[in-house]
Amino acid sequence: MSFALPALLAYPLWSWRRLERAVRQIDTEINRLAQPEPDAVATGSSASTPSPLRARSTDGDLLEARLHTLRRAGAVVRDTRRFLAEALAAMPTAMLVADVDARVVLANRRAAALFEVDGPDELAGLDLLRLLGELTPAAGDYDWRAAWATLQPGAAAAGVEVELADGTDGHQGTSYVVQLARVSLQGQDRLIATVTDVEPVKQAQRDREEVLAFVSHDLRSPASSIVLLVDMQMQGQLQMPLPDLLQEVRRLAGRTLSLSEGLVRAAQAQTQPLNRSTAVLGDLLADAIADLQAQALAAGVTLQSEVAAADASMPLHVDRLLMTRAIGNLLSHALKHSPPGGVVQLHAHRDGQGVKLGVRDHGSGLTPEQLQQLARGDEGAAVGDAHGVGLGLLFVQRVARRHGGQLLASAPPDGGACFEIVLPQGD
Repeated sequence: MSFALPALLAYPLWSWRRLERAVRQIDTEINRLAQPEPDAVATGSSASTPSPLRARSTDGDLLEARLHTLRRAGAVVRDTRRFLAEALAAMPTAMLVADVDARVVLANRRAAALFEVDGPDELAGLDLLRLLGELTPAAGDYDWRAAWATLQPGAAAAGVEVELADGTDGHQGTSYVVQLARVSLQGQDRLIATVTDVEPVKQAQRDREEVLAFVSHDLRSPASSIVLLVDMQMQGQLQMPLPDLLQEVRRLAGRTLSLSEGLVRAAQAQTQPLNRSTAVLGDLLADAIADLQAQALAAGVTLQSEVAAADASMPLHVDRLLMTRAIGNLLSHALKHSPPGGVVQLHAHRDGQGVKLGVRDHGSGLTPEQLQQLARGDEGAAVGDAHGVGLGLLFVQRVARRHGGQLLASAPPDGGACFEIVLPQGD
């Protein structure tokens, strides 16, 4: 009993001292919260740094002042979390953040769309490395767990080019770059993965290669022939009458001009905005035939239009100039490959697939390789291939795709070739 009284009297003093130490620690943390970040002070930035957390006047009530400062600090933390969530959602790439066990804790909507779930919340708790395993590395097998194990906090991110393994619609053939980074947050490691669509970059590379191939092959060939003819004539190695020489030079120069114009048109078909208007199908076909009638007469080929009256009056919401050129390119291609006395048939009708505008010739037809090239789109219509389908059909492909349609090619059993521009029903 004699020891209980001193202990009872000492307990309030011990509790007060303990509370005093706790308050001092709280004051220290409050002061740290109230100070701007060193980087912000060094750069003089004020827009992204919260104002200092100063306690308001509370008539000497220190506890109330501390509570007010803590409330301000809590508001700053909540605002920061909201800012980070909004920034993550606005990222132009798919982003996922995982914990030390590689379980997803944060993701944005682009990541949800990439992995085909309804929202980012459905990715929470999933194994990030297994999700990344659904992507097919372009260079072969890739061990995601080994990459995660070798990453160091703060080190450079590891980058891998991938494609979706399942080939779902909308992603098939699209290339991505996955970047993995390891960061340390509150004493724990976090894995950050970003998945960036690099298909536009690859398309730009293909366009560049297309232009280089065109300049080095198609455009260079007639220009080189002109130089060679003139040099041989000047050196006496070619005995050609001057009118014949000039005629051949004119033909080669015209070929060069035609090729350069074709490249410009193909580029415009891919990049220029569509100027849609309502055009009657019969008028589009009539304009295209009128433009090619002289060429058909010179080649000794007959142009036939096989369009029913009901279909001819059908309205289409298209870019009239581009669509007329596209039909004209099909007619020009057919005339070029038709023998004298041949017939080129132009037809149009509506069916379950949409509106079809077709051109049928009875010429040499298409090889299986050319049909495969056309089925591959822009890659198939590359201008640098001597056996390819050329700029004219590349232009038609792009016009059809810009209108939400496609270009179909077939080889009829009785010979020749048939090309059809298929437009959606709404057009």
